[in-house]
Amino acid sequence: MKKVLSYFLLLSMLLLSGCAKKILIRPAIDNVKKIAIVSIYMNRDLYNIKSPKALQGENTFARLAKGLVKGALQKVITKGERERNQIITYGAKVYAKQLRSIENWQVISLKKVIINDAYKNLMSPDTGKGIKFFQKTEGSYWIKPKGMHHIPVSSVVQSGKRIYAGSAKDPTEDARKVLAKLCKSLGVDGVALVELDLGYRFGKVAKVTMFGKTSAKPTISSSVVVVTSDGSIAVNTGLIVKGQGSRYEGKSVKMVEKDYPFLQHKDNKIVNSFNIAVEKSSIGMKKKLDKAFKNLK
Repeated sequence: MKKVLSYFLLLSMLLLSGCAKKILIRPAIDNVKKIAIVSIYMNRDLYNIKSPKALQGENTFARLAKGLVKGALQKVITKGERERNQIITYGAKVYAKQLRSIENWQVISLKKVIINDAYKNLMSPDTGKGIKFFQKTEGSYWIKPKGMHHIPVSSVVQSGKRIYAGSAKDPTEDARKVLAKLCKSLGVDGVALVELDLGYRFGKVAKVTMFGKTSAKPTISSSVVVVTSDGSIAVNTGLIVKGQGSRYEGKSVKMVEKDYPFLQHKDNKIVNSFNIAVEKSSIGMKKKLDKAFKNLK
């Protein structure tokens, strides 16, 4: 009986390992040597990863909009804007650095991307119908570096395998065609989209509150997708799932007051703690991709 059980467990493990998701997709990945990061963005509102559905994304601002006049809503949305921009700007820097350090990859500078005419005009109505995917999501719910566009990972990849029959069409196809043209304009083999998911968590034992402010640890997960010059997906680390995935943490800081997280601090301690987590996540992503490349050989 024990031998039968052991055999069954071994078979199950082999089946599961065989079904593991590959994040590097052949043959597309074999032709990617030079890339450009054309979008890196993060969620505006921070959330407690233990209850991600309670406070996240558009739902948060929809509730705010019902109870606040336009001026008050705008004040809530823009509070901590400087700090958010500091975090995403640092994120762009460290992710470019880590992707650049991957063997056989060359990553062009973000400056070259931003000044490219095709990139600057990416949101123009003349670009094509595929760009509607991007235009819909340009809004108040995401933070991106100055001069960059928000191009969501979900506009080019979907979760799970889909089969389209008859007149049905893959909704990501047009968006990928737009990015394929952008590859040619930038002179690269692929363009990368990077999503950062920012949250926080309280202590594992108990919350620590002093003078009305509660300590919490920043926690970050990320996703990377690369679209090639022929519109194929070469890299897909998976869509963000709120509160889940490989998460990286910063130092514990007093960053929650009256159940609402804030980023402002006279010594910038909260931003610095988030930056630590962002950098750790970029290093973790580099290691994940390095491992995936080794498994290709």
